[in-house]
Amino acid sequence: RSSRAAGIGVAVYGCNPSFLYFNAQFAYESMALLIGLALLLLTVRWSETHDGVAQRGTRSLIAAMALLVCTLTVTHHMTSYAVLAVLVAWAVLTEVGKPPLNAANRDSLLETPALPAIMLGLAASVWFALAAGGGTVTELGDVLTGAIRSAVDLVFGGSGPKRPFEAGGQSNTWLARGIAVISVLSLLLVIPLGLRSVWRRAASDPLQRALSLLAILYVVTLGLRLTHNGTETSQRA
Repeated sequence: RSSRAAGIGVAVYGCNPSFLYFNAQFAYESMALLIGLALLLLTVRWSETHDGVAQRGTRSLIAAMALLVCTLTVTHHMTSYAVLAVLVAWAVLTEVGKPPLNAANRDSLLETPALPAIMLGLAASVWFALAAGGGTVTELGDVLTGAIRSAVDLVFGGSGPKRPFEAGGQSNTWLARGIAVISVLSLLLVIPLGLRSVWRRAASDPLQRALSLLAILYVVTLGLRLTHNGTETSQRA
């Protein structure tokens, strides 16, 4: 609920390597990201206000989450898996962070992010079985095996490292390279500070902690940029 934090988030997202050539267009993944964020926003509302709203409002929230779950699932299967991982982490951290209470005084599990997580998990499973299974296995298999093979070749001398900022016979300008390096170094500098702030603050909520864990994955994906087959994976991630 901070306009300043929202502005910073938009600025950081707008500087990601895929924004100009992929995320700014009207396509399956860029559309799915918007739907996924809307689902997370509704989940925030569900987690914070379900105790105080009328039954009609509760049904409206459930209906809205169900609609977004189904839409997200058929729009882009990979984004639905990513959002599902966020919801599961959020639900787990919510349960872990609860003080020990009697069973009668504890909130229902379905009054937490667990409900949309279950809904999305069921929808994604059905869509995987009916339509997206083959493509998902092939896509993830090619990405993982290609990245692992490239990493092994790099470590054991089977191939040299990929030259940064060069692909397909083209290269970036020195200005573009400098901005890219500065952006990466800036993120690497602030991520540890953010993690320290979130996890040391007793009042931080489970969603903040779940999203902070995602920031660690950004650091991990940077290593893929040194391999020939991992650059696109790192960029999309």
